[in-house]
Amino acid sequence: MLKNKTMKVENAVSCCVNNLHHQMYDIIFEAVNEEMRKYSVFQEENYLTELGMDTFADEWFEFYHEHHGDIMHQLMNKITN
Repeated sequence: MLKNKTMKVENAVSCCVNNLHHQMYDIIFEAVNEEMRKYSVFQEENYLTELGMDTFADEWFEFYHEHHGDIMHQLMNKITN
């Protein structure tokens, strides 16, 4: 009987982790977006290219997502360490 309850608990814990894993990633992903919005350097209208004040969609996309990924990576490292 005890072994059966232990298995049920282990399965329940595993289900909780699996179900929350993606939700937590989405929450952190959105939190990074919200935090980045606070800084003018990450606002598209303030993005400068080597060619001057022009904003280029491809370059902006790459710039924003490169730094978003860097923030996510550093944050995930802090969480897991």
